[in-house]
Amino acid sequence: MTIRLLFSVIAVMFVGLLSGCKEPASTNGIRIYPLSKFSEVDLHTADTAVKVKLDSWIKDGYKPYYKEFFSQNNIDKALVLLSKSDGVSLAPASEIVGMVMKYSDDKSKWQMEIASDSIIRAGTNHGITITPITKLVMVGKDKYAIVFSSRGGGQGYYMNNMSLVAITGKGFETCLQNINTGGDNSGTGSSKWSYILSFDAIPSSKEYYDLALNLSGTGNYKVEYVDSMDKYIASKLKNGKAVLAYVNGKYI
Repeated sequence: MTIRLLFSVIAVMFVGLLSGCKEPASTNGIRIYPLSKFSEVDLHTADTAVKVKLDSWIKDGYKPYYKEFFSQNNIDKALVLLSKSDGVSLAPASEIVGMVMKYSDDKSKWQMEIASDSIIRAGTNHGITITPITKLVMVGKDKYAIVFSSRGGGQGYYMNNMSLVAITGKGFETCLQNINTGGDNSGTGSSKWSYILSFDAIPSSKEYYDLALNLSGTGNYKVEYVDSMDKYIASKLKNGKAVLAYVNGKYI
């Protein structure tokens, strides 16, 4: 197969799979940035580095599952993510790879800006959500991050988790990882409880916005949340509320 034909096959696979992606669910209230003028990536006009990288991921078994277009510093960009199962039988999750491309008006091409062979391992126990629900969000003026949300459970108990990965000049940086954002015991015969931990960006003059946290729920949810694995977040909450600030690449 010639190089030109190989790239054509990659383009068909890539565009076809991405166009079939379903719209993700809610992302905990963090404001979503609108689409740019683009609705698709034309890989036939992408530069060689983009094509070679995508080819290597697809040959390794990754499949495109998410795309988003945005504008940063008046430059049109595209986030593209691919995933594959990590192969763990007891608690499967997805290994996520991807890149940010920028559109060069003078060359009429998509060019690679950043790429990573290991953005995050995301998904939940017992495979309820193996490929995470994903959304690009604004976390500052011309600052963006990716929300990875998933849900899992067992024996009647369920838990939602969220990770937040910032897109920076250095690459993809995880600023919140595997945070418990909800839970319930809807599958048990016990007294019912449920809770939701929401995250909302607070617009300001800061480079990265603070995040306002709000814990709400029903039944004995406060005890259940404190007993969860998020000891740090639970310790920050006062009357169910807290504010996290972005410091040295992390929200603390």
